[in-house]
Amino acid sequence: MMVETAEKKDNIFGAINYFGLALDNYQDVFSDFDESPYNKRTISDDFTRELEKRYYENNKGEFEVVFSLPEKVRDKKLEDMIKRRIKDHYKLRIVSVDERVNNYKRHGLFRVGLGIGLLLLGAVLGYSHLESTLIGKILGALIIPAAWFTVWTGYDFIFDRPLDFSEKKEFYTKFYNAKYSFVSEEQIISENVGTSDRDKALQKTFELSNLKSDK
Repeated sequence: MMVETAEKKDNIFGAINYFGLALDNYQDVFSDFDESPYNKRTISDDFTRELEKRYYENNKGEFEVVFSLPEKVRDKKLEDMIKRRIKDHYKLRIVSVDERVNNYKRHGLFRVGLGIGLLLLGAVLGYSHLESTLIGKILGALIIPAAWFTVWTGYDFIFDRPLDFSEKKEFYTKFYNAKYSFVSEEQIISENVGTSDRDKALQKTFELSNLKSDK
């Protein structure tokens, strides 16, 4: 699969990056192993990995993904549905990230609570008659370090680990908010004088290729 990314253009479309993907048909967007109807079919991992890889290589903010197909195979209703399915795919990823973050925070709060409980236990132990005994000294030596370790690792789960996921969420949100559109293959390669500004931009953006060639 070959993807060409346009630089930012000062035209009617604003400063947006274009990711051009040439498709043979709509099946190229979906998993080869899923025979479900298009409205339920799984988005291809190869397809999303390539999009995300190219975004990492050309990380310049907002972008648009433009798919090209032969005019004879185009279906407007199907294209609208595919655009929704791609957005749904990234929405599910965002939800998954939120769930992971919430799980980390809940686990972190549990650890902090457990650590505080151990500190209180250590304090009670210090004022008890067991403090001067061998068992009391051993328990004190074990409980206090374990309490502080539990508290600090709890803070790690609450504050540090979610940071990595917040970056992932921001990344997936960019794909969820991105614009997805379809154009005819013939429209891109056309060099007619009357070509629109959008087509001119796309002519510079695309090098037509077979999406399946890299699968």
